[in-house]
Amino acid sequence: MTKPLEFARTFSVTVKTLAFIGIPSCLSRYPEAWSAAVKANRGLIVSFLSLAYCVLGQLVYFWTNIRLLEGEGMFLEFANQIACTRFCTVGLLKLFMLSYHRNLLAGMLAELAAWWNEKNKIPPERVQNLAQIRPTMNIVTVITIINVCMVSAFNLLPIAEMIVQGAQTGTWHRKLPYQIWFPWDSLTGWSYPLMYAFQIYSGLIVVIGNVGFDCIFYLIAAHLSVQLNYLNKSIEQLLDDNKLTVEKSTKNNLDVERFKSDLFELIELHQKLLDYKALLESIFSFTFFITFSGATIIICLQGIMIKTASSYVVAKYFMFFICILLEIYFLCNYGHVMLRNNLNIGTSAFHGFCYKPAVNRGGINIEIGKCLVLIIMRTQKPFQLTAWKFWPLNITSFSKVPLNKNMHFKYCLHMFTFRSSMHRGHIFHF
Repeated sequence: MTKPLEFARTFSVTVKTLAFIGIPSCLSRYPEAWSAAVKANRGLIVSFLSLAYCVLGQLVYFWTNIRLLEGEGMFLEFANQIACTRFCTVGLLKLFMLSYHRNLLAGMLAELAAWWNEKNKIPPERVQNLAQIRPTMNIVTVITIINVCMVSAFNLLPIAEMIVQGAQTGTWHRKLPYQIWFPWDSLTGWSYPLMYAFQIYSGLIVVIGNVGFDCIFYLIAAHLSVQLNYLNKSIEQLLDDNKLTVEKSTKNNLDVERFKSDLFELIELHQKLLDYKALLESIFSFTFFITFSGATIIICLQGIMIKTASSYVVAKYFMFFICILLEIYFLCNYGHVMLRNNLNIGTSAFHGFCYKPAVNRGGINIEIGKCLVLIIMRTQKPFQLTAWKFWPLNITSFSKVPLNKNMHFKYCLHMFTFRSSMHRGHIFHF
C-alpha cells in the first residue's frame, strides 16, 4: 500500500523557496507577541524594504531620464522601464499580501490539513483520490525552477554583453540589470559590484515573491479541486449505493436516516468549500487584478519590442514574455478546474435523482429530493474566482490575452511603427 501523502509535504517546495528570502511558512501563524513576530519575520522585512527601494529607485530614474530621450530610443527605454517596474511592483504587492493575510492563510490551510488527514485514514481508494495533488506539486517545482532560471539569466545578461563588447571594441562599459536611481554613482569603484549584487538579490526577491504567491494559490486551488472531486464521487456513490434503500424507505427508516445523515454531511462540505472560495477571493482577487492589468500592457509593449528591437533586446525580454504567459495560464487553468469540478457535482446530483412516485407516498424521500434540488441549484452559480470582479479566472480569459491577433496589440504596434517611420523619414504599411 502506498504511504499517504502528508499535507505539509504538498507545500514543501513553496515553503522552502519563500524561506530563501526570509518569508516564514504559510502553514504557521504570526507569533502573538510583537517582538517575537518581528524577530521571526526579520528576513521578510529586509526583503520588503529592499524591493520597495528598487521600485522607488526605478520610478525616480525613469522620471529624471525620460526627458533626455527622443524618438525610438525613448520608446524602448520607456518599455524597458515599465516592464521592470511592473515586475518589481507586483512582486512587492504579493509580498505585502502574503504578510497581511498570513493568519487567514494559515487558518484555512489548517482546516484543509485536518480534512486531508481525516480522509487519509479511510480505505485506499480515497488515497488514490488525494494523490491527484501530485501533478500540481510537480508543476509548482517546474514553474519555480523556470522563473528563477529566467530571472537569473536576465540578471547575468549585462555581464555577457560587457564581455562581448569588450572583446569587439577593447573598451568596457559597465552595465546593471535594472535602471535604478542611487544617490551616488553606482558604476564606479567598489560601488559597482556591490550594486550589481544588490540588484541580483532584489531580482531573486521579485521572482520568488511572485512565484511563491502564485504557487500558494495553485496548491490551495488544487486542494479545493480534490475536495470538489471527492464530493462529486461521494454523491455519485451515495446515491448509487442507496438506490434500493430509498425505494424501500417506508419499511426501513433506519437506512433512510443514515442516508440523509451522509447526504447532509456532504452538503456541509460543499458549503465549507464555498466559504473557502470566498476567502480565496478576498486574499488573491485584488493582486490578480493588478497582475492581469499589468500583463495586458506589458505583453503589448514587449510584443512591439520583440518585433522591432535588436536580437539582444528580443532575447532579454522574451524571458519576461514567457514568464507572464505562464503565470496567466496557470492562474486561469486552476480557476477553470475548480469551476468545472463544481459543475460536475450538480450533474452527479441530477443523475442520481429519484422520481418514483411509490417512494414519495411515505413522505421520506421528499426531503432528500429537496436537498438534491438545492445542490443542483447551488452548483449552477459558478464556483468562479475573479481578478477583482473584472476578469474571471478561466481558460476563456486566458484566450483573450492580447497577443498578435488582438486589436489592442495591433493598434499599439501600428502607432509605434508609424511614429518611428516618421522619425526615419519613411512609412510602413500594414
